[in-house]
Amino acid sequence: MNAMNFTKKYAKYLLSPFTLGLVVTILFTYIALVYYAERHLAAKNERTIASFIQQIHEKTIDWRLTDRGPVYGSDRVAILAVDEESIAQEGRWPWPRDKTAKLTETALGLGAKIVAWQRLL
Repeated sequence: MNAMNFTKKYAKYLLSPFTLGLVVTILFTYIALVYYAERHLAAKNERTIASFIQQIHEKTIDWRLTDRGPVYGSDRVAILAVDEESIAQEGRWPWPRDKTAKLTETALGLGAKIVAWQRLL
């Protein structure tokens, strides 16, 4: 009978929202610590919590990208590249500053909002 009184007395404390919240918090904290501590060690074929969480994470990325659908690039972006044909037609690279200035002015004249150059000299 003493065990029954003990159970009744402490059952309301053990099943309180605070206690349940504390248990869930500790459980998820433990899972997160194990996941981040073992993430670099866990291979996909191992049966660890970290590998299980990693597989779930990768599946949710797949689902989110599939649900999102294809993303198409903007038709408002143009790349003016210096390729072999341009070098054959205009001369060796790097071109003089007046030639690149004329290219920039032409692009701006055709409606370009931004012109950026990446030159490896």
